[in-house]
Amino acid sequence: MPNGKRKYKPTFYIAHTFGERHFVRDELIPAIQKLGCITLNPFYEVDGSWKSSRPEIRLADEGGESPEWVKAVKSRSDDIVETDLDLIDKADGIIAYMPEGSTGTTCEIWYCGGVFKYLKKLGYDLPQFQDKVTFLITNSSRLLMHPWIKYSTKRVFKNHNDFLKYLKKTMPRLRQKLKDRREKIAKG
Repeated sequence: MPNGKRKYKPTFYIAHTFGERHFVRDELIPAIQKLGCITLNPFYEVDGSWKSSRPEIRLADEGGESPEWVKAVKSRSDDIVETDLDLIDKADGIIAYMPEGSTGTTCEIWYCGGVFKYLKKLGYDLPQFQDKVTFLITNSSRLLMHPWIKYSTKRVFKNHNDFLKYLKKTMPRLRQKLKDRREKIAKG
């Protein structure tokens, strides 16, 4: 790069349904990273290993949704949600993979893309949360048309290949937009 400057790498929280966690870890995330993005997966480390902070994921991967897994999820609910919210706060936006409806993924989409948009309309300016981008990948016709999803997302894609093509095509412009946003927030 000229002058030793590195390209800004947008950071995306990768929201996804529990049942699609392996596809997201093994296929979708590497493709997104290849396009120059940093990804934050709530379930796994960058190398695909289990996060020590998410023992219920290891339980599910090793033994399915057992009574031990259910107990682990119930006992850690607040921790799980707050950790996910912290990751979303650190990201430039969300890429959500939701082939079918999911309460958790929908809440993450709303938090990143909807609630702060609405608060801004009410006069609450929270620049660190404004203008984050939220993309959704779903083939569910119900989700494609849902008003809350449309309100909370920048764009919805019917499959991950269409999304990856879009991301590749728009990356220079998106990278600059998100870099400018970060710099504006840092200046206060």
